[in-house]
Amino acid sequence: MKPGKTVQVFKAVFKLNWHLTTRYKGWFLFFVLFPIIFSAVPILLGRAVAGDPSKAAQSFQQYTGTSNYVVYMVVGSSLWVFAISSMWGFGMWLREQQMTGTLEQLLLTPVNPFLILLGEEIFNLLISTLQLSMALLFGSWIFGALGDLLSLRLAYSIGLLVLGIIPMYGLSMALGGLIIRIKEAGSIIGILQMLMGFLMGIFYPLTLLPGWVRILSILFPLTIVNNDVRAILLSTGFIFSLPADVLLLVLYMFIYPLIGFRVYEKVMISLKKGEGVGGY
Repeated sequence: MKPGKTVQVFKAVFKLNWHLTTRYKGWFLFFVLFPIIFSAVPILLGRAVAGDPSKAAQSFQQYTGTSNYVVYMVVGSSLWVFAISSMWGFGMWLREQQMTGTLEQLLLTPVNPFLILLGEEIFNLLISTLQLSMALLFGSWIFGALGDLLSLRLAYSIGLLVLGIIPMYGLSMALGGLIIRIKEAGSIIGILQMLMGFLMGIFYPLTLLPGWVRILSILFPLTIVNNDVRAILLSTGFIFSLPADVLLLVLYMFIYPLIGFRVYEKVMISLKKGEGVGGY
């Protein structure tokens, strides 16, 4: 396809999704406010149990290696909601196309369906990244830790996040194909989001997990991002070392998008043969 036509496809996908995002503003605000409220529970509970913030910080440092529990928890909850947003945004989009009957029309258009898929992924990435940024900034500001977040180390953290985003969307592509086949979006994503929260270590270090669970958690890209962003910002421990962790994320950048594309391609071929398009 000519570059001009590809741009037209992306513009059409972006325009449609922008109208939906601005029409249903509550979902956007939910993904911004939820990590702030979610992280507020352990933060306020820890302060209440300890008696004052300084005692809570001392107790927290014994187990995590840092006394800055606010940034630690805001980063964890924000990245978890980022993972949920990417899964929901793309997985539910495919399911909605299937239920409303527009998936068939997308498959019959003269445009390569993969371009529509890619445009949807890119738009979802931009919105999810904006939500993540706002949740981090507002959450840190509300709990009085914005100065700890806004440092030169944040730039290195952003680079690490970029490495983790690409394999994450490869996984979401594979999830979308799986949802089309088994037609159970809500239950699958609901189970996955709780599993991801457990494996990522939202409010606790990975060292508290059993050995075999820790190995399983490292297979999830955002587990590495979550742990190492905290390590960069708060001088806690890396999973292996920074170079080794970056190398592992680079490896995931090739593996997971390839898996996602293969799953998507296989599902699209079966759908074009009439295997599951008409029923939901």
